[in-house]
Formats: sequence, structure tokens, C-alpha cells
Amino acid sequence: MCGGTPIVKVNCYTEMRIRMDRDWIRQKVNKTIYKRGMEIWRSGRVLDYSFQNIRDSIIYMQAQVQGSYDVYIVNITLNLEEMDIVYSMCDCPAFAQYPGLCKHCVAVLLEADEREMAEVLGLDFQEE
Repeated sequence: MCGGTPIVKVNCYTEMRIRMDRDWIRQKVNKTIYKRGMEIWRSGRVLDYSFQNIRDSIIYMQAQVQGSYDVYIVNITLNLEEMDIVYSMCDCPAFAQYPGLCKHCVAVLLEADEREMAEVLGLDFQEE
């Protein structure tokens, strides 16, 4: 159980899948940022993704994302109970300059959604 009623499996990653999907991610940013994040994710530029269940419903994600000019570090913490992003950070210039999530954060959320979907379906996720 992940801070609530068991869903499908007793696994916080599975609970994240039930609650977090592309529509949820899309609602967190404007259309342009979502589209750019999707382009980054589809081109395989999310590197060294890791996921950790910190406690009950708190999920921490970290990845490196190959940007246009550099590799950026992205950290995101989700509260699954409230289905809210409680912390996000990217060391790209846009994250520091503009409010909200950047395209690199969106790419990491999409990666989390994809990897977690593979786990729910019982597929082996292979690093390339």
C-alpha cells in the first residue's frame, strides 16, 4: 500500500501509473513546453533515469537530459496522495528564468510514465 488503498499491485510505481499519465503531465505546462519535452523524450535524450520511493506516497525522480547545448540534471519529487509536484529542479537556463516546469522536466516525467507502464505490463525495460 502506498499511503492509501492498494491499486493493482502493492507498488508506488504502479500507483503513479494509475494517477500520472500524459494528460496529467500536459496539464502541468503550456502546449509549447509539452511539445518540446515530448520531442526530447522521443529522441531518447533522457539519460541515467532513476526512481526512488522516499516514503509512503513521496516519489523522487532524477535524470540527466541531453539539451541543445549541454547535459542538464533534473530532479522531481511527487506527492502521490495529492498528485502534485512538490519539488522540481533543472539546471538549464530556462528553468532559472521562467516559472514552472521546463521541457527537460517534461521529458523526465514522460520517461517515468513510459518505464512505469512497462513495469505494469510486465515488460523488461532495456537501456540502449
